[in-house]
Parts: sequence; structure tokens; C-alpha cells
Amino acid sequence: MATASVQLPGKAILLEEAAASPRLGERIAALALWFVPSQWLEPILAGGKKKALDDLATVIFSSGSTGEPKGVMLTHSNIASNIEQVDQTFMLDRGDCLLGVLPFFHSFGFTVTLWLPAVLGVSAVYHPSPLDLAAVGDAAGHRPFLPRPRAGGRPRLPAAHHTGRVPMATTSPPWPTNSR
Repeated sequence: MATASVQLPGKAILLEEAAASPRLGERIAALALWFVPSQWLEPILAGGKKKALDDLATVIFSSGSTGEPKGVMLTHSNIASNIEQVDQTFMLDRGDCLLGVLPFFHSFGFTVTLWLPAVLGVSAVYHPSPLDLAAVGDAAGHRPFLPRPRAGGRPRLPAAHHTGRVPMATTSPPWPTNSR
């Protein structure tokens, strides 16, 4: 099979390079937008159309693990309800920091590690690959959070799980350790 060489017209512009040296007009526009109330920005950015929860927010493409790859349409309501479910499960607050290792084209990576921090105001740290275990562990700043097994072989859940509060990052396990 032969490959064809394709020449695209124009010049490639990397976002990192463009953001590193904004022009004077871009700086003035950014400063002006900083002071514009958010309720004025929404109609401007939405093109004057009032957005509803059932409007399409994004299309995420599946990998096709169950057949052909396909686009999955997500509404604002889909994303907002998933954020609410995760918030109710983990009861996050502004002191928590989320570690994102899934790509944003993954539904969980898109909803939980991209939009949840923005909506709830929690911090987030990102690493580009979930397969780079050493770097993910370094980014988390601690060893994996694993319950210590009980005598019967089943893991004993830490007390934090019974209170409904799941620690997002700890430097030591929440149970007593035996130093041998």
C-alpha cells in the first residue's frame, strides 16, 4: 500500500507559541473581557441563542470496542448530572485536588477530570498517560490508596469510607501500620 504526500496550504501555528507572545490587541481584549460580567458573556458566546440543558454540548467518539467507532452525543444535562453524581459520591470541596490521567476524549476524562474541577472549583493535576505508573504515582505524591486485608482475606475499608468522605490524597494510610 502506497502513502500519498499531502501538502496543506498555510503555516502551522502551535497554540503554545501563539499564547506565549500575544499581540497588543489580544492583550487589550483579554483585559476587557476580564471585567465583563459573566451574564453578558453567555449570550455573546452563544450567538444570541438561549441554551437549554437538552442542547448538545459535545460529541465524544467511542473506540469501537463493541463494533464500529461512533460518535456519542452528550447534552449539557448528561455532563451536569455526571458531575453531580461524582460530587455526591466523593463530596469534593475546594481543598481537594483531582489527578487526571485519562485523555479528554474519554467520557470520564472529559466529564470528571476536565469539567468537574471547573464547575466545582477544585484543583486538578494532569498527566498525559495512565500507563506511566511511576509518573502517575509521583504526581499523586503517595503510594496507591489500598485497604489493608483483614484476616479473612477481604479488605478492610478505612473509616473514611464509612463516613462518606473518601480521601483524595494521603501520605500515609488511615489505618494503623505495623512497623517490622
